[in-house]
Amino acid sequence: MTLLCVELSIRTAPLEVVERLAAQRDRLAEEAAALHRGGLAAECVFLGTCNRIEFHAVSNEACTFRKRVKSLLADTACVSDIRALTRVHRETEAAQHTMRVACGLESMVLGEREILGQMRRARESAEQSGTLGPGLAALLRRANVLGRRVRHETAVARGNASVASVAVGLTANAFEDLTGRDVLIVGAGETARAAARAFRKRGVGSLTITNRTREHADELAHRVSAQVAEFDDLGESLAEFDIVVVATGASAPLLTVPIVDPAIARRESSEPVVMLDLSMPRNIDPNVGDIERVHLYSLEDIEQVAAETIGRRAEDAKRIEAEINAEASRYMEWLARGAGEDLAADLRRHLEDIRRAHLSRVGGTLPPEQRDRYDQLTESLVRSLLHDVTRNVRTLGDDSEEAQREIETVRRLFNLPSRSRQP
Repeated sequence: MTLLCVELSIRTAPLEVVERLAAQRDRLAEEAAALHRGGLAAECVFLGTCNRIEFHAVSNEACTFRKRVKSLLADTACVSDIRALTRVHRETEAAQHTMRVACGLESMVLGEREILGQMRRARESAEQSGTLGPGLAALLRRANVLGRRVRHETAVARGNASVASVAVGLTANAFEDLTGRDVLIVGAGETARAAARAFRKRGVGSLTITNRTREHADELAHRVSAQVAEFDDLGESLAEFDIVVVATGASAPLLTVPIVDPAIARRESSEPVVMLDLSMPRNIDPNVGDIERVHLYSLEDIEQVAAETIGRRAEDAKRIEAEINAEASRYMEWLARGAGEDLAADLRRHLEDIRRAHLSRVGGTLPPEQRDRYDQLTESLVRSLLHDVTRNVRTLGDDSEEAQREIETVRRLFNLPSRSRQP
């Protein structure tokens, strides 16, 4: 079995490619489950966010799994050559990558807080669909613990450590003081919630939530002490706000020039309107930024600002890398030791089945006393054969990847099926 991760993210591909895939996250999650059902992965977890698409797997068909996922990504993103836009992580590197993601080192904003919640939901979704196995469950559990510890014990997540917080900071380009400013947030998901809380901390004058599903808007408004506006009145109400944040999962822009231009013209104030598009794919038409008195910021702008924060927290990031490498090594050793124990158990059952089958064939021709002696003799023989094998496989783990290869070799020699790590 091979631990692997196929990644396409803002670190590997243009934003517009990530954008097209993000719009198809539900479909990609279903395809991940289909790969598991089809036997290409013993375990599979799909992680889809605004910034990354990842397929994590434990597979005995790693090469085929990788090719199938890349083909799926190419078809979905309408890209002819997907190889340059993806990264494949295997074994220890895959464990390290998963932990880097959990620690926020692979995020658009270094130390991003939201990623832990996104990884938790990915794990829960895989568990519900029956694709989560003990190997990936343990990896995600360890990554979550490390990610939380990093955020409490280091400075990597201090300051503007989320897309929402960086976006709120960008409003300073238009307004030095947010006190008294009226803010509209379109959406009610995790990013919208983070933006609402960030604006609340900055002391805005009023906060209004609107969402296609009114129930979700009401729930978020209750959490952040905000008002609720009707989603169908979005175009009419735009003129009332100084700052508009759009953070939804809509597949097409909600705010376009024909909607925004008349709203800006109706504004009584001559001050600008700041619009923050935190959606993937984009929910504000980029041409809206050409309208007079509109300051439009998208994820590209946030990425540029976030890059400036990396240097300030680079020292902590180096320290975290060392912790990630150590934890990934411990996880791989755990996998190897467990795989060794599983091999010993499977080998014992296999030889015992052979012994019993042989005994049933010849034992019927022997007197009871001789049959008992023959049973004891063959049992002792099997036990002796297994002694050294059992002792050796249970000590595997110093070189976890080599240990995994040796285990698979023994399984092939004895025609034992591969299986993922059991708890």
